[in-house]
Amino acid sequence: MFGLVLAAAPAAQAQDFVLTALVLVNSQSAAGYSINPQAPGEFQRFAERYLEHLQIPYQVMDIATQAPPADLSRRQLIISGHRGVNPGTSWQTAIANAVAGGVGFVNLDSDATVGQQSHIRSVFGASGSSVGGPGSTIRIPQAVVPGGSAPHFITALQRRFRGDPPGDIVYAFHADATGTVPTVRSTLLTGAAGTVIARIGAADALILATTSGQGRAVHVGTLEYLRADRFGFLMGVDDLFWRSLVWAARKPFVVRGYPRLWSLQMDDSLSGWGARVRDLYDPSLTGPVAADGTGGPWRVTGFVFTDNVAPGSADRASVIADINAGRLQVSPHARGLSYGDLYWETQAAQPHTESTWFQTVNDILAWVQGNGGTDRIPFLSRSMVPHFWNLQNFTGSDLWNTLGFRYITEIQRPGMDFFGKTDADRLRLRPFGLYELPPASSPDENYPIYLADNYTVNSRAGLSPQTFFAFTTQIIDLNRYDRQDVAWPNNTRPPDETIDQFEYYTWRLWSSLAPVQIYTHDGSSNYVLSTVPQRQQVIRDVSAWLNAERARHVFMQDVGDYTVARTRSTLTGAQVTGTTLTLTFTGNAATADGQPISTEVLLFQGDTEATPRSVAGFTGGTTVSLGVAGSPAPTTTGLSPAAATAGGPGFTLTVNGTNFAPASQVRWNGANRVTTFVSATQVTAAIPAADIAVAGTAAVTVFTPAPGGGTSNAQTFTITAGSNPAPTTTGLSPAAAPAGGPGFTLTVSGSGFVASSVVRWNGADRATTFVSATQLTAAIPAADLAVAGTAQVTTFTPAPGGGTSNAQPFSILAPGSNFFDDFNRSDSADLGNGWVEKTPGAFSLVGNRVSKAATATGFADNVLYRPAGENMLDGEASVEVRFNSLPPGYAQVFVRGQTGTIANAGTFNGYLLYTDNDPGRALLDRIENGTFVPLAQITIAPALNTTDTFRLRLRATGTNPVALAAFVERFTGTGWAVIGQATIDDTAPTRVATAGTVGFTGYLEGGVYTYDNFTRTNLDGASTNPLPTTTGLSPASAPVGGPGFTLTVNGSGFISGSLVRWNGNDRPTSYVSATQLTAAVPATDLGAAGPAPVTVFNPAPGGGTSNVQYFSVLDASGGFFDDFNRPNSADLGNGWTEKYPPAFSIQNNEVVMIDTGIIDYHDTIVYRPAGEDLRDVELGLEFRVLSTLAFPQLHARVQRDTIEQPDTLDAYLLFVDGFEPSPGRAVIARQAPVAGQFECYMLGIPFPSPLQGTDRYRLR
Repeated sequence: MFGLVLAAAPAAQAQDFVLTALVLVNSQSAAGYSINPQAPGEFQRFAERYLEHLQIPYQVMDIATQAPPADLSRRQLIISGHRGVNPGTSWQTAIANAVAGGVGFVNLDSDATVGQQSHIRSVFGASGSSVGGPGSTIRIPQAVVPGGSAPHFITALQRRFRGDPPGDIVYAFHADATGTVPTVRSTLLTGAAGTVIARIGAADALILATTSGQGRAVHVGTLEYLRADRFGFLMGVDDLFWRSLVWAARKPFVVRGYPRLWSLQMDDSLSGWGARVRDLYDPSLTGPVAADGTGGPWRVTGFVFTDNVAPGSADRASVIADINAGRLQVSPHARGLSYGDLYWETQAAQPHTESTWFQTVNDILAWVQGNGGTDRIPFLSRSMVPHFWNLQNFTGSDLWNTLGFRYITEIQRPGMDFFGKTDADRLRLRPFGLYELPPASSPDENYPIYLADNYTVNSRAGLSPQTFFAFTTQIIDLNRYDRQDVAWPNNTRPPDETIDQFEYYTWRLWSSLAPVQIYTHDGSSNYVLSTVPQRQQVIRDVSAWLNAERARHVFMQDVGDYTVARTRSTLTGAQVTGTTLTLTFTGNAATADGQPISTEVLLFQGDTEATPRSVAGFTGGTTVSLGVAGSPAPTTTGLSPAAATAGGPGFTLTVNGTNFAPASQVRWNGANRVTTFVSATQVTAAIPAADIAVAGTAAVTVFTPAPGGGTSNAQTFTITAGSNPAPTTTGLSPAAAPAGGPGFTLTVSGSGFVASSVVRWNGADRATTFVSATQLTAAIPAADLAVAGTAQVTTFTPAPGGGTSNAQPFSILAPGSNFFDDFNRSDSADLGNGWVEKTPGAFSLVGNRVSKAATATGFADNVLYRPAGENMLDGEASVEVRFNSLPPGYAQVFVRGQTGTIANAGTFNGYLLYTDNDPGRALLDRIENGTFVPLAQITIAPALNTTDTFRLRLRATGTNPVALAAFVERFTGTGWAVIGQATIDDTAPTRVATAGTVGFTGYLEGGVYTYDNFTRTNLDGASTNPLPTTTGLSPASAPVGGPGFTLTVNGSGFISGSLVRWNGNDRPTSYVSATQLTAAVPATDLGAAGPAPVTVFNPAPGGGTSNVQYFSVLDASGGFFDDFNRPNSADLGNGWTEKYPPAFSIQNNEVVMIDTGIIDYHDTIVYRPAGEDLRDVELGLEFRVLSTLAFPQLHARVQRDTIEQPDTLDAYLLFVDGFEPSPGRAVIARQAPVAGQFECYMLGIPFPSPLQGTDRYRLR
């Protein structure tokens, strides 16, 4: 462990900044912090692995025993190191103050209640926290990656590679040892501000980055994704962790990491390798070495079959010449392809004894000597790789002392046979494999490997064991590539795939700040099978990429030298005093032989990539001082724009001047604004609308932090009083009230409101209070509710500018038919407004909501209901509910409550919808004298929580059967989304077939939930619901096995109770309008390829099931099949789009084309949606010939940007030429995107005999 639990350091007055990160732990939480290697804490398993690898200097401080240090405000970074740190009040206050003053903060505490801590609330703007849903993917939003609309420093190293889809970058978890893909849950900060860098699953934030005061902060919702049995290290997101630390930290900040070292290991040389390998370091292919030492010829270490580099051979002569020229190094690997693993067995394939091993050492020395003179191998690489990683556990002394090896590339313990290896034989080494390893079904490993640690091998009798340094870097992705090593092109593998693998392999390690050791083979059906043009194309293209990325080409032994020097020395402390950076190291920055060598640290001084700084080698630790150039004081010369109108929208401000730095911040009246560094003479800042809400002036300055820097002169920004904006309304609260009800306060939401804006009710002004530019309130008198109907609510803003907004409807409900209660009246033990309580005291009005008290009686007696005079048969009741804590308890709404018996103790008859004491489930029951008769169990997804508002809605119609529809809904901020639903017909003899009351109930618990906004809709004698009709789906297809998604259904006759059905099964549905619904389609619906029928169902009265739209579930290869076996229709359905709709129809399960007259093939096109676009594809279409003049056509690569243009088509065609005399022909053609132009024939294909009307044919 590199970090030690230390006492608080005394303040050093001359010190400007302490770059040593402060890691907070709680020793009272063994699950979070434990130095027991048999039961390591979360910090040891996850965060410490990164800190050790990255060598960010850090100090561990135990908050359970230590107070905040005096130098906390001068730290550059504070890390809350594990789940359950739970700092005390003094720590919480100290952290919040430090961040406000500019200290960076990274919160790795994912405790479910972390959002209750004051520093989390202050820094992140959170109001609480909750645990999200299970997820098995890490999703990086497209907006924040390079090329996105808001690219972020943290995600700047994320890349897409060959075949990666556009949009979000998604990394999937892998299966554990049982074949199950585990999930994790992220702790979410309720209401927190910031940028979501990554998510668990589709929605839950995993990494949230924000600014707070002068500082920056990152919240990581869980580290459980780093568990080796689910995702782990080196899987593509290590950069998000270390760059989160760097981004959050105040600058300057230092990380040791690794430079971009790049070495190629090529095993198993076959005959002719001495000539083949030269392409890898041919400058005409690789380019030259740049002035800074990067790029150029590759440095290849060959782990060779000695029989194929035999004394006196041409291969050997070529190899020796290249070793002497400094272009190549070699190390003996095995005797040959099928026998004689040098370090494991004899030529007879028998395991070595100590004596046969000793003889083999002499054989190796003889092979090195060869025929002597110029035939002698000049030297061996100090790095070795045993064939199949098999190394006898008595070879140590001879490997070190006789053969000169210092570095071993390994994946298993010495003395273990690769082909008989068990899990216990795998290497559990630093930095990432110390405590757990991913599952492995292959002895070659299934997932990436990066290890850099000591590796001890025993020696022959009488000789001491020898400790080597082991390093191995392999990026294994068997879902993407078909072998563990880099695979060269051959007659089935194109060069593009190899180029992609080189770049993917390299970038995964570099982005993790690790060195690159490319693992590949000459033999094993690899490099030897590539043609000269194939391999040279790969080398040329990969070299161009490596040169652009400034690769440092080194041999394998050089990687060993750097890695051992870097690993056996530790950067333990850093601080900046003035313009001097002082670094403190322990250990030895030296090779395995003790020879000091230089290493580097990475110095970050802003939101740009690091500047490498060289540190000379040392032994026994050292302290190094490096100069840090102080930033000059910034100066401003002008603003663009320099003025704006009060009440206008936010905008981007450009500040011009001199001496700006990447860390410079624009300040508006002394407060930081989100700043983008453009150049030394220009920065931009995001100015929110709130900054220009009122006329006046603002002082704009630029601040550059130390070292150097300071605050610039000020520029004046003028905010003028201009024309008032035109108001817009978006919603009302409440949106309904009963006729004859009391006056109330109406809240109007929208935009463009000013202090003089007025709310109008049916065109008449009402007393208005200005709340903000997006909210007004108005006093609505009782007289406005005298008559049932609809009132139009608008807002008016006077001149200059201004005007009248759009209208929002307000429903005034007729007494006896509909009823609404928003409970907006004084706190009282009596609910009033006609409500009847079966057990007085169970409910009361508190803060305009209905609060449930704890009672000794069950739900049958805790009933709140409407009087018998309002009984109805067919109707719907709904009530909003908010949960104060979880589990949620038993919130309930009912219909058809039998008032004849409702007052009897313990008795209640009716239909009841209620939440189970489980946030993921609700139940629909019939109640018979207080006894539950289950009718339906409803899954709630996403689950109930303590932050959102939910609604329970229950409808009953008819008598035989009784048609029931139950909905659990969540308020999205703009409307209600169905998150659980059920419909059922009750035909039991005991069904409730008589009119009854409506209301809501509760169980024994109190304070768990509160109710609001009760609505009753009486359907007795009302008009029936319409029969729905569907016209289309969006999207209309998805690949088999894909993730769940939101489906949009277009049509008409939709109502708030409409349900989308997939293969006849209800799906969670959100009502958008009478012409549009959306539905949540789970991944399980995409389990098998084929068409899925989608319908819409409207409940009784009236209603029914719509026509069918077909959704295409495409097979795993991206394939699509349509047999058109569906009812006759002018609409082909199943996602097809017609450019000229009358042209095609389905008749008798076939597609038939009508005579379109002058409309030709350019416009009579039927094509698939954009989401199915392909470049490399095969199409097949069956047809029958019904006329001698026929032109059946098949199109590929149709260019979507021209397809809608009249008389235009841009594609490749295969068609039957109806003009060609018998026996006829087919034509392959290229259609250019020129209106009216006919095909450019590319190839005519004559038919051996005429097409027959009795046969079926296929174009392919």
